[in-house]
Parts: sequence; structure tokens; C-alpha cells
Amino acid sequence: MPKRFTDKDKWEDDWYSSLDNDSKIVWEYLLDRCDHAGIGKLNFRLLNFCCNVTWNLKKLKSIFPDRVILNKDFYFIPKYLKFQYPTGLNSNKPAIRSVRNILIDKELYVYISELYGDSYLMVRESFSNSSITIKDKDKDKDKDKDKDKDKDKDKDKPLFGIIGDNVPEEKYTLQQVLDAGCLSGLSDEQLEHYFNKRNAVGWIDAANREVTNLKSDITNWRNNGYRFPDAPKPKESKDKQMLQQWEERYGDFVRKGDIKKVSADETIGRNIKNPKFKTWAIGQRPELEEVLNVI
Repeated sequence: MPKRFTDKDKWEDDWYSSLDNDSKIVWEYLLDRCDHAGIGKLNFRLLNFCCNVTWNLKKLKSIFPDRVILNKDFYFIPKYLKFQYPTGLNSNKPAIRSVRNILIDKELYVYISELYGDSYLMVRESFSNSSITIKDKDKDKDKDKDKDKDKDKDKDKPLFGIIGDNVPEEKYTLQQVLDAGCLSGLSDEQLEHYFNKRNAVGWIDAANREVTNLKSDITNWRNNGYRFPDAPKPKESKDKQMLQQWEERYGDFVRKGDIKKVSADETIGRNIKNPKFKTWAIGQRPELEEVLNVI
């Protein structure tokens, strides 16, 4: 079951302490029900049932006007990101990439950039000394000229496109894995390890099949001792097996033996009726061609 950080000092916070009990429990409900990007599905029937209140969209807006962004299908808590990821979303870890992809999908990247700055989202390309990539100054000048030419075009380009273009698309997000594995008895760390392994190979299992049932695949992985079995080796063709057998049995004899003994050998004579063997033997000893073609 996914776990979240909480602030033990919230009870001393002026805003939180000013809420009545119903508002407090609704706020906690919103925090618990959102995904790892701070986004949750709006379901007032469930909210009212779980919190024992009778709230609607208007009530929610009036109580949390600056704390919750409301859409007809979902709600978003911006400060959730700053609290859960205080150093920013500028890492290429799978969980962080997943958050960025969700923000892209929900078109919330511009808002986050304006709220916390580009550096909160910008992915850094690091070297061994963990420094930010520094490009050649002359190249920068040339690029600046090109940027000036395309300035009007860039105005319509989403800011986050610069940040997320190199982020690979994922079949499943980390949150989906955590949700699917919440009843499997596995910890979040184990499920993240599963996510990293599966995501690295494009969600293909050991039988080279696409993973279509997360719960089943997670269960199989757990039952397999938390190991990912090696993909089965393709079966060798019969022709390749025969070539290996011929090489092991007759290779040295055909290549190094006396030409007359080779051509007169009974075993060679029996096998030479097989056109494939004949082709193989001539390939090993070209001078056999004239002799074997007579046989």
C-alpha cells in the first residue's frame, strides 16, 4: 500500500488550525486519495461517504480556493509536490519521470513552472562531478541566432516540452504498479524495484510477451522469489544441430585427413548422399569437390 510523508507540525499551522473538523478530514481525504503527482479523481459520493459530510464542488472551492485546483474530472494539490519532492522534479528516477509525465498529460506543467520556477522541473544532464552540462560558447551564440529566428514559433511551444522531450513514454507508471501491488504483501521498495526492472526492458516478460496484467505479473514475480527469469533461449534449427554434429564428428578428419582416405571412408560415403552434408564437406575441404562429385 503506498505511503506518504506527513507533517507532524501541521497542527500548529495557522491555516490548518483554522479549519473546522469537517474541513480537516476532507483535506486529509484529498491528500490520501491523490496519486504521487498530487492529482486525484473527483468523486463527491465517495468523499461524502468517507468523510461523513455533504460537500459539493462549490463547497470545495470555497474552503480550499488557493490550495486545490479543480477540474471537471480531477483535483490537483500543487503544494503536495513541493512537500513530497522538496528538491524538485529534476531527476531521471522512474518515480520522478512518472510524475513529470502525469503533469504533461494533465497540462499542469506551465502552472508548476510559474509557481516554483523552471529549475524545479528542469532535468539536469550530469557528469561524474554532477555539474550541469556546459555547452561551447561559440555554439551557444549560433543557437541564440537560430532561436531569435524562431522566436515567434517558440511562443506557442509548451514550456515543458523542453524539459520532457527526452523522457521515454511508459506503458505503466510507478503509481499504477503501487496500486496493482497494494494487496500483494510487497513493500513499496520491492514494487519500485519491480517497476524499474520491467520498465527497463519495455514491459516484456521472460517469454517475450507484453505484460498486460500487472497484478498477475507482480504475483508471479513474488512467487518466483523476486527474480526475473532469463528469457528462454531460442531452439536451434535441425540444420544447425546437424552441422554441429558433423563438425564434432568429422571436422578435423575432413579438413586434415588424407584426401584418399576421406573419400574412401565408409561413414563419409553414407552421409554424402545427403546434399547438405556434401555441401558442408566441400566447404571444409574444397579439393573434395571433384572426388565427391564422382561418388
